[in-house]
Amino acid sequence: MADLDDEDVAKLQANAQASAEALVGGAAEGTESGNADGNGWPTTLSTIWECEMIEPDTNRFGKRIWRCMWCGYEKTHPNATKALAHVLRLNGKDVKTCKKGASITPQYMDRYRDLRRQNDAKTESWKLANQAVQDAVESQ
Repeated sequence: MADLDDEDVAKLQANAQASAEALVGGAAEGTESGNADGNGWPTTLSTIWECEMIEPDTNRFGKRIWRCMWCGYEKTHPNATKALAHVLRLNGKDVKTCKKGASITPQYMDRYRDLRRQNDAKTESWKLANQAVQDAVESQ
């Protein structure tokens, strides 16, 4: 059984990265200058922090937080997955869901759903790429 050298592993990782990028269709599309709403904010998001309604900040004790501008919820330790789960009102992510009274517009909900689909696709592509590398190593 032959061992893979560093060059072989690097090639496999590069192929996996290219596959991941092709699968998600370029994560930063929404940040291009021609793809913004009337206020200059991206119409698609590559991260929740690009949304003006989720605001990273520091609280009065100097701790890093994020704040939902839809409902006013604040959480310490900024975490993009939790912030996205909050506005999508997903349970089980160790974060309160955005209040039902908060009227998130359909355009924003579409952005949030698209971002979640993009993140899920990226996660799945990384799993497949890692499995391909593992299979290649085991077959040597």
